[in-house]
Amino acid sequence: MRMTWVVVLLIALAASAFSAEAPLMLYDSGHVKSRIVTSARATALETLAVQEINRTTRAIWGFELPVSDAGAAPELHNSIVIGTPDGNPVIRQLAASARRDFDWLGREGFRIRRIEEARGSYLALAANTPAGVLNAARYLAAFSLQNQGGTVAAATDAVNRKPAFAMRGTYNLACWGLAPRYSRQDWEKIIDAMADDGMNVIFFWLSGLFRSKTYPETFIYPETPLTTDDVRQLIRHAHSRGVDFYLGTGVFAWFGVDEIAKHHAEVREVGIQHMCRTLPAAQEAMQRYLMELYDTFPEAKGMWLEIGCEGDYHCQGPVCQRVVDEFGSRQIGLSELSFLRAFSAELWKKYPQAKLVWGMGYPEAHKWDVKYYDEIRRNFRDPRYYFLEVRQNWALQDREGVLKPLAELSPHTMHWDQYYALPLRDMGERAHRIQEDGLAGWIVAFEPGFSTHSMYGRRVPYPVDLIPYRLTRFAYREFTFDPSLSWTGFRKRLLAHFFGEEANPELADLTLTVFDLIRTGPIRGSYAELTKPVDGAGHGQMLKPRLAAIEKRLNSMESGLAPRGRQIGLPLLRQAIRDMREAYSVR
Repeated sequence: MRMTWVVVLLIALAASAFSAEAPLMLYDSGHVKSRIVTSARATALETLAVQEINRTTRAIWGFELPVSDAGAAPELHNSIVIGTPDGNPVIRQLAASARRDFDWLGREGFRIRRIEEARGSYLALAANTPAGVLNAARYLAAFSLQNQGGTVAAATDAVNRKPAFAMRGTYNLACWGLAPRYSRQDWEKIIDAMADDGMNVIFFWLSGLFRSKTYPETFIYPETPLTTDDVRQLIRHAHSRGVDFYLGTGVFAWFGVDEIAKHHAEVREVGIQHMCRTLPAAQEAMQRYLMELYDTFPEAKGMWLEIGCEGDYHCQGPVCQRVVDEFGSRQIGLSELSFLRAFSAELWKKYPQAKLVWGMGYPEAHKWDVKYYDEIRRNFRDPRYYFLEVRQNWALQDREGVLKPLAELSPHTMHWDQYYALPLRDMGERAHRIQEDGLAGWIVAFEPGFSTHSMYGRRVPYPVDLIPYRLTRFAYREFTFDPSLSWTGFRKRLLAHFFGEEANPELADLTLTVFDLIRTGPIRGSYAELTKPVDGAGHGQMLKPRLAAIEKRLNSMESGLAPRGRQIGLPLLRQAIRDMREAYSVR
């Protein structure tokens, strides 16, 4: 009896080892050995998932996997099966026996498993929704497709993965520098990159670009090629990529909206150049503008409302600055929130599904305003309200001035960063803190007309697939899905994705060095540099021997690189070196 159990145990261990370690052969000796099995009625996102896998195999190794219908595929041996329980009968069968695992995945998570059954041994990429399927395909393409000698195979290690934050995306400024000149096609490519990064929202700035009929003076960028129909197409494009499109706009201030105050004296206090927050005429004008914006683009998922509280934009008139309690709270805060309440009530009559994201945390307007934050805590609990903290506050005051964690303000509070300016390791630490603090999301600034911390500020459009931004994007995706990822673990993923998991670890050092040489250089790609170019000659002298040394090391490693390194990592580094030499006049 004991011998029988030993035999059974050995068989189980052998099967487990095969399931976890034996790769799935995709390509060998010039022949495709696998295929992708999907639903006959694949959704747009599931179709993108198939394209993501084949785009990678084609770009690196020069082959594509054929695609077949799960319903017409009795034989599954050596296949990659992708889909959801609703769409793919093979995945439905798997979900029936692993319901708890599928519940854990939520809306955007996925699981990858090697499956052994009567129809053969195959790799299952399973999720509850098409968005999760696409995330699974991205993971497979990024990390699981590797060379095995003269073959290409997919790793079959079990993976369970889901994003740590519900809201992931960009505060997307299209109103600085050269950004208003971007075409719809330019923005579509940028949105595609954001989708590849696992982002699911974009707050797309439209003030100044929106051709309002009620307040035509607010259209201030005649150079923009974006038409009203272009914006509608952008919204549909974002949604087809799994990215929810929010209409971004200033409220009482900022680009274009300032023109309302210039043309309509009744919205200003006497002697004040910006719109008042308290005067009924100002609130009515602002509400008309915002309602027209949403009526024009009703397909949007919501609005990003950037209240004009930054710098001198916050209302400084005596009506708004009236002190309302012993703690120094002022009328401006109560007026802004009464506007938000009135506007949201009006908007939700027509568009009850619309979500509203409100910016807050500005010290210029609300540093000591306990009533402002207490009002948010008490009276803005509707789940359609989201709040974006934009000034690195991790705690805000309660009604008696005691600092309380952000998550206590609202379960839908999010954190904001100019992530393009951050070292990659800091991004990991930031993601960990956001998770630890229980915040609802991490919204990061994509503002290529304002600043990029690179030498690409004059490029139209900004190159999202070059260093440094390509690495910033990669870090954002990995840390938002896994905030507990160690720096050592991140370096391994960077190496595996850009060069192949067996590549020389020094390639990670070289890549991170190139990233920092660009990010910390004196050329920041800011709007100010359009009229006042930076003299980078001194920096160029510092770069000259360093770039030569990096180039020499890359050349010495080139012959040992796998196809992933030759096709992805090495061209990225060489392009960055060429562009630094040009930008800083390195001869």
